[in-house]
Amino acid sequence: LHQCLKDEPAVRQSSLALMGDMIKSSPEFVAPAIPTLLPLVVENLSQREHRKVCSNAAWAFGELITTMGDMVVSQQVEPALTRLVTILNSEDVHPNVMVNVTITLGKLGRISTDRVAPTFHTFAETMCLAVAEISDTYEKNLAFEGLCMIAQRNPQPLMESAHQFVVAVVSWAELEPNEPPQQLKDMLQAILTAFHQQMIASGTTPTDFYSQRFEQHHCAYLAQNYIIQ
Repeated sequence: LHQCLKDEPAVRQSSLALMGDMIKSSPEFVAPAIPTLLPLVVENLSQREHRKVCSNAAWAFGELITTMGDMVVSQQVEPALTRLVTILNSEDVHPNVMVNVTITLGKLGRISTDRVAPTFHTFAETMCLAVAEISDTYEKNLAFEGLCMIAQRNPQPLMESAHQFVVAVVSWAELEPNEPPQQLKDMLQAILTAFHQQMIASGTTPTDFYSQRFEQHHCAYLAQNYIIQ
């Protein structure tokens, strides 16, 4: 597997998929090799010219951190984060790559929150917009929870991206079910409440803020599902 992760793109693509599956199904089998395999997974995040390699590397890294935990992957969090954020902030990224990158950033936010939070200002806005585009409710929940947990540690970048965050919140209106699980909903409400307090302090009511920026059905969705002060 170590050699395959350095082989031609088609081999790397399949190897990364296999590695992700093995981590999910037999983590104890993969664990001894993680110190040598993990840097290669991160290196493959740079293979944007081979989108399936890049996408599978993002997915495999997400499975790694979810299964193995922060301490096991700690030395590779910073280089992985740098590559993931570079992709997130780039134009013309294939939708499948963007989804896997966003979900993996969410997993990093949930598990390595303190390592990720200091750089939140570099990707808060684009992550909000990327989360809005995720149509699978389970994956959206994972990414959104990570986003909220990062914001709990470092709220200012999200305060400066209020519009983009609300775009992500109302994107749930188009899904089925059309609202997030209660745990996430409570996290979203806490952030919205902080936004509302900031708006009021600057002389704008939340109702005016939403009505000037969002379509009527999205304003109605917010009023129905969240407390609008």
